[in-house]
Amino acid sequence: MKRVAVIGCGWFGFPLAKALVASGTEVIGTKTTEDGLQQLRDAGIDAALLNLAHESASAQLHSILADVSALVVNIPPGLRRGEQDYLDRLRLLIAPIEQSQLKKLVFVSSTGAYPQSQGWLTEADMVEAEHGTSSWVLQQAEQLMQSLSSERLVVTTVRFGGLVGAGRNPGRFLAGKTDLPNGDNLVNLVHLEDCITAVRKILHSQQRSTTYNLVSPVHVRKDQFYTEAALSLGLPAPHFLESHQGDGKVVVGDLICSTLDFTYQYRDAKALLS
Repeated sequence: MKRVAVIGCGWFGFPLAKALVASGTEVIGTKTTEDGLQQLRDAGIDAALLNLAHESASAQLHSILADVSALVVNIPPGLRRGEQDYLDRLRLLIAPIEQSQLKKLVFVSSTGAYPQSQGWLTEADMVEAEHGTSSWVLQQAEQLMQSLSSERLVVTTVRFGGLVGAGRNPGRFLAGKTDLPNGDNLVNLVHLEDCITAVRKILHSQQRSTTYNLVSPVHVRKDQFYTEAALSLGLPAPHFLESHQGDGKVVVGDLICSTLDFTYQYRDAKALLS
């Protein structure tokens, strides 16, 4: 890779861009406001302003993708604003990507693309979600990006579990709350550092277009994990109702291990909280 573009240098995109720069890769990253550009420059990242809600977005994208061989699209869905807004922003990428010389595209999605269900789910177990649900929106986004796959362009979708790490300890999310349901469900989480390593491997791989789940392999009960997480921050533990619902939706992230020689460094609850 001679040059990589990272669209969306936020909580995941910025550390990814820094890791790529540290390994000798030239990176151009985007922020939506002028305030964030200097942070990128200070880290050795070429900085570009990109606001997909602005009429100048198409021209900006053409400029960003000039002389770029790989692209990481990391745009938070922000589904509370409505699905159409998110999908419309992604559609603005289509023409500039098709007119570029990109060879690799990595699209960051979420395990939220799997509808709520019971059981253990691999990449082969996706079922169509109900229209208008958040899972349906994410599935539409994945399909839009995968439609760009061609002989020239390899498109890889990565579905992240709930992200933890680098100051994002989920213990505060439920600390002190009571009468919480589904405590016996298993959690689907993944550490920031494992996501960075996985995307870097994908960028350097020779695999054809595909989809990978990124979820730590040792699943633990929701009540156990969030109790430990809260206590690790010195916060009151949450209280869960007695439940016998079973494992819940459990997403399996093993495929990338067997195909790209990837190993999760943060495998269980205690490691995720470190």
